[in-house]
Amino acid sequence: MAPLTRNRAVPPGMVPSPIAVDYYGQRASAGIRISPLTPVDDGSDSNPQPLFDHIVDQLNQLKLLYIHVIEGATGGLRDVAPFDYASLPRRFKQAYIANNGYDFELATRHSRAAPPT
Repeated sequence: MAPLTRNRAVPPGMVPSPIAVDYYGQRASAGIRISPLTPVDDGSDSNPQPLFDHIVDQLNQLKLLYIHVIEGATGGLRDVAPFDYASLPRRFKQAYIANNGYDFELATRHSRAAPPT
């Protein structure tokens, strides 16, 4: 863990200090990375679409420059479970960066289907 992060980390169960809130607010001011289908500790959401649609709607309020979305499981398959990734760039008002298994054909297909900016 980086020194600034380690020094400003909050012990579990504690309320973040004002300096931690300010620090992490600065770190997240450009963009955020989300991965709707990546399992965490061998667990996953059986229906992540409503949750991540809501998350992206809320991220608009932060006026981020971009969201970076891992489509599928991080470093794994793209088709882990059904998910409408096209709904996320339609909802998010800034740049959408997609990742995971893109080749020229897939990138071209998605860029043609992307909403105008």
